[in-house]
Amino acid sequence: MKKLVIIGISYAAKQIYSLVTFHNLYEVVGFAVNKDYLTSDTFLGLPVYDMECLNEKVNGEFGVFVAIQWGHLNADRKRAFDHCCSLGYQLVNIISPTAIVRSEIIGRNCLIDDFVVVKNDVVIEDDVCIKANAIIADYTHIESHAYIGLHAVVAGGVIIGEQSFVGINASVLDTTKIGKKCIVSSGSIVKRNMPDFSRWVNDSNITIKQYSEEEVEEKLVPSKNIR
Repeated sequence: MKKLVIIGISYAAKQIYSLVTFHNLYEVVGFAVNKDYLTSDTFLGLPVYDMECLNEKVNGEFGVFVAIQWGHLNADRKRAFDHCCSLGYQLVNIISPTAIVRSEIIGRNCLIDDFVVVKNDVVIEDDVCIKANAIIADYTHIESHAYIGLHAVVAGGVIIGEQSFVGINASVLDTTKIGKKCIVSSGSIVKRNMPDFSRWVNDSNITIKQYSEEEVEEKLVPSKNIR
């Protein structure tokens, strides 16, 4: 079984560890973080490494998976993904055996969680996170670093732009185009195209708010999401 190092020591890392070990997908040999965040030697009973030193610390061939969710509109995960690429690490996909995947996943560091359905002729680029029970219909294109939440439904022929976020139980109707760095709030029904750096605010009034590229990342920060 191939060895795996999980990047991160947060709640998301616990979720990935649980998924991987439950389905026996990889042999998890440890966790890794940037040395500035290396505050403990162990996590979940396994060693925590400086992510820049994995080749020295892990014996034999291994893959890595960046277990970071949607912080700063997926920018936190994107930075870690890019850093792993710069270090030459092999980024692997985590695909649950309970998922139905009818398309080839062309990206790296993709999560296809439990009971996800990915239908025919879907394109999934690098570092896409699709959470449990989501449905991705035919001919959809999900660009790099996007996040699709629990129970979300993405209908056929949709484009989800780079680094965009589709929240829990949201629906995106057929052939809709969602631009780069957009936010679709939980429970929304999106039936119009969204320009880059925008947020779907209210379904009844079909209100779309647009921001600068810098502003929109600050609209999706974990500490601000807690009520």
